[in-house]
Amino acid sequence: MAKKCMNCDNPIQGRSDKKFCDDLCRSNFNHEHRKAHYQRVKEVNSILARNRKLLLLFAQQCADVLTIDIESLEAKGFNSKFFTHLRKQADGEIVYMCYDTGYVKEEDPGWVRIVPKKSSPF
Repeated sequence: MAKKCMNCDNPIQGRSDKKFCDDLCRSNFNHEHRKAHYQRVKEVNSILARNRKLLLLFAQQCADVLTIDIESLEAKGFNSKFFTHLRKQADGEIVYMCYDTGYVKEEDPGWVRIVPKKSSPF
């Protein structure tokens, strides 16, 4: 009994360990199996990009330190569950970063302070 292609079910000729009849079938099979993973990555990246955009938008409205209630950010589409990384300041404050822009959760629940974007990433 001949082995069948994992993508199109056509008979496979050649090496005994071949899984696909040609490169197109191999590529299509792998693309379909990775699509769900890549879709989730795109969704998360979209949320992170929106968070960054909103932080920058609110930060531009204020030349100095901006403290804002989280509900105002969330009303515009901000999702505080998504951030790229945490950065610890010299004074011990934890900054929730969205790429190169971040915010600090204030002691007063529901308020955040937007940390201005630095010119250098280091």
